[in-house]
Amino acid sequence: MNGSRTALLYFFLLLASWLQAALSTRIEVFHARPDFVLTTLVCICILVGTTHGTLLSVWAGFLTAVLAGYNYGSVLVSRLIIGTLSGTLQQHLIQDNIIIPPVTIFLATWLSETIYFLMAPNLHSLHWWSHMVLGESIYNAILSIPIYFGLRLLNYGAEAEQGFNPYMETL
Repeated sequence: MNGSRTALLYFFLLLASWLQAALSTRIEVFHARPDFVLTTLVCICILVGTTHGTLLSVWAGFLTAVLAGYNYGSVLVSRLIIGTLSGTLQQHLIQDNIIIPPVTIFLATWLSETIYFLMAPNLHSLHWWSHMVLGESIYNAILSIPIYFGLRLLNYGAEAEQGFNPYMETL
């Protein structure tokens, strides 16, 4: 991947952090807020693999930590683990399957919030956390579909050289 395409991914994460700051509290549903940065990160990592995914995870962790304003290390570590794990899926998933992004994001959100909760358990009660993580996981799973396939339309992913055609017939 060339430098300008990689820089564009860093920009997408910056844009996701701006959306997180500007919109997440306004579109809250039953105390669940979308995590634009995490959702964008996992979608990107599934498409670009472990190496780029790990580097982008550090950037996403930094952006999320700045937005959170506390427990920087816990946020950074949770995002780093999730981004790296998501990047390893690149070689093992069918990238144009509509089920892959929501299922992966649902599980990644749950795992990320679990890691964060275990590293910073004094912030919230287990009851509050369990309700929040389920709602956030569902919200992020729904949000992942336009983000993931938008990235595919921009030709990110394993078959980027051949291009992605969402209207292509499958055998």
